[in-house]
Amino acid sequence: MVGYLPVPPLVVDGTAIVPASVVDLNYRTTLDRLSYVQRLSSLSEEARQQLRYAVARLDVVRTPTFESELADAVGQEVRSAKVDKRNPLVVKLVLADGSTLELMQRPGSPPVGPVSRSRRSIP
Repeated sequence: MVGYLPVPPLVVDGTAIVPASVVDLNYRTTLDRLSYVQRLSSLSEEARQQLRYAVARLDVVRTPTFESELADAVGQEVRSAKVDKRNPLVVKLVLADGSTLELMQRPGSPPVGPVSRSRRSIP
């Protein structure tokens, strides 16, 4: 379903701390992560990619003129678009002249430093 991201349960020592649920991506907000004293959970790289893909898919649905704007930006008609089977964040566009354009680059991990994840912040 567009706009929702399934969240598996968080189980620690056999106890379900967070039940299986979904996140409604229609409600966006900004959180100050420095205001939290302790991290309860952290996203894996795969889960982070799923979240980014779900948000990107929702944004495309909200922007019906995206195809025409994209065609204007690249200077020719977009013939087809395919999501890469190995990584759903990569969308390959086939243009009118037969060339291929990668719409999204693969996301990287956050840089190592004082504000990035550490072993201590992961339960």
